Amino acid sequence: HMTLLSRYPPQQDALDQSFGWATGKMRGVNYSRALYVGIGARGLHLAASWLFRPPFRRGIPCIPWREVRCTRPQPEGIRRWFLGSKFEVAAAGIRFTLDGEAGRAVERRLAALGRHVAPDRPGVRTT
Repeated sequence: HMTLLSRYPPQQDALDQSFGWATGKMRGVNYSRALYVGIGARGLHLAASWLFRPPFRRGIPCIPWREVRCTRPQPEGIRRWFLGSKFEVAAAGIRFTLDGEAGRAVERRLAALGRHVAPDRPGVRTT
């Protein structure tokens, strides 16, 4: 959280979607229903849920969409229960996984921006 906050300050951004208790993994830590994910026009808002954030640094980083890359889309069918969507923010040296609807929502936004890497899905442009 602190690494992201130091590089990507909070932004006032109207959110299209938000997930208050999302599940994912970052830096070897499993955040089971402990992540906040917001999908905004300016970028991806990603932080631990409010209960798990440091008390004096509660801002939510806004990572610009141009810096977010999908490295593996969530699989279809029953495999999606076990494998989430994998993302990377290369400029910050961070890789993370988002499970369920939160991951699919980020994938959809990246696809709408033409920034989605999904060679196994027809109709989605590879960047």
